[in-house]
Amino acid sequence: MTEGTKTDGHWDVPLDRNGNMVSWPEGWSEATGETRKIKRTIGGEVQEMDWPVYKRVEAPFVAMPPFNARMKVIDMERGRSAARFTLQDIDTGKTYPMFMVDILAMLENITFEGTWASQKRGANYGVMRIEK
Repeated sequence: MTEGTKTDGHWDVPLDRNGNMVSWPEGWSEATGETRKIKRTIGGEVQEMDWPVYKRVEAPFVAMPPFNARMKVIDMERGRSAARFTLQDIDTGKTYPMFMVDILAMLENITFEGTWASQKRGANYGVMRIEK
């Protein structure tokens, strides 16, 4: 894994193979177009076959200066060290992780109205809006 660095005061960030920002630089495997001969036992019979060769591709880190966008929340995820929402740029379709604590700062002065009901998920209790 490669660490991000700061460029002009902003972090370089990892991207996936589609150019979306990811929270963790996992990388991926890609077929090289080459094959190699392998022997496999299928139904008790040893057969020689062509097997695709893959290479490991590390997630690239790119500079991400501040940018303007209209975003919507499309998902949430939990990692080992942080919980995040996934935001999607309405105009480009690109996705970006955003830490839950940063969304909370945006929501602190917003009022939600509606009819609320209790709910249970696993061993936890909370409320949910059932009508707008």
